[in-house]
Amino acid sequence: MRRQALRLLLPISAGFLLAACSGADAERASQLLATAQAAQAKLVSATYDARVVITQGDQSFTLFMNGGGYLKGPRAGDQFMSMKADGLPVPMQFDLVSVNGHAVARINGTSQSFTMPSGAGSEGSNWTGIVGDLARYVKSVDVRERTVVAGEAGTTVAGVIDTAGLVKAVAGLSTLSRATGTPSVDELAKHLGDTRVILFISSRTHLIRTAVVNVDVKADGKSTKLQLFYTLRTVNRPVAIPQA
Repeated sequence: MRRQALRLLLPISAGFLLAACSGADAERASQLLATAQAAQAKLVSATYDARVVITQGDQSFTLFMNGGGYLKGPRAGDQFMSMKADGLPVPMQFDLVSVNGHAVARINGTSQSFTMPSGAGSEGSNWTGIVGDLARYVKSVDVRERTVVAGEAGTTVAGVIDTAGLVKAVAGLSTLSRATGTPSVDELAKHLGDTRVILFISSRTHLIRTAVVNVDVKADGKSTKLQLFYTLRTVNRPVAIPQA
């Protein structure tokens, strides 16, 4: 049923993206993506916005997300994420705050506290780290130089990523699955088709500034389309993390 399909999609939509490596247009794409990965590895902090549109037949809903946190330094692992849904029969608001390894998740006002798993720290639930990891897994690449997005010059890399790498990326978001009681990443992977992705890499910072991801999900004999739009907002600036 549609509700079951949506239950499978919710944890993906809060943290998603990736899959296996190699591809066409290899030399230039590999150079760009390696540079992006190196730039990502140096990030101390970042904030982002994301939007996920989920469509099944003539029905759709949208998840709006924003968040950020620290990836390195004494506050590594401190982070927050806020997500709300538009188009669902029942309103949904999800908030996650993690400070000093202590996390609080709120779903429609109901709170649950837990300790972050060891090693989940700096990039475990942070979309910025996961999107940066795209550099490692994109394949079937098409490169377009000298593109401009929102007034910023850069290069667009488009390609296809497969489920195996996607699982590796989403596995970092186990914190969200734990908080919401949703299925495991391995279970979700069984329902995912190939993923198509477009990355915009800034010429100035070499970071992935925007990402568009499209994937088909099959469950209960029905096909659901998922589109993710991601924007990296700020880097290496103080992040205002709400009180847990």
